Amino acid sequence: MGASAVGPQATREYLAQMRERYAQARHRARGRLLDEVCAVTGYHRKAVIRVLRRPVVTRRRSPQGRRIVYGPEVVGALRAIWTAAGYPWSVRLKALLPAWVPWARRR
Repeated sequence: MGASAVGPQATREYLAQMRERYAQARHRARGRLLDEVCAVTGYHRKAVIRVLRRPVVTRRRSPQGRRIVYGPEVVGALRAIWTAAGYPWSVRLKALLPAWVPWARRR
């Protein structure tokens, strides 16, 4: 959207207040409200209409980081194979695993 002199949080708060006024206003008053919001926020008029007409959406934050796929016993066994194989990089370790699994099962 457009550039404004205030931060994004202040703009969201202002638009939330104007959304209530816009919903209750009649046709001519809405035009004046749109002019005011455009002047304050710097948004284009059609963008302001869209913002004021849609309901407030709160975004849920997704959990950060990757999921833990393997348990501690698997990680311990993999670390033992990795150490015994001489610390190969991931692609080589993946290729070596079928050969090292019988060794790991004995231990």
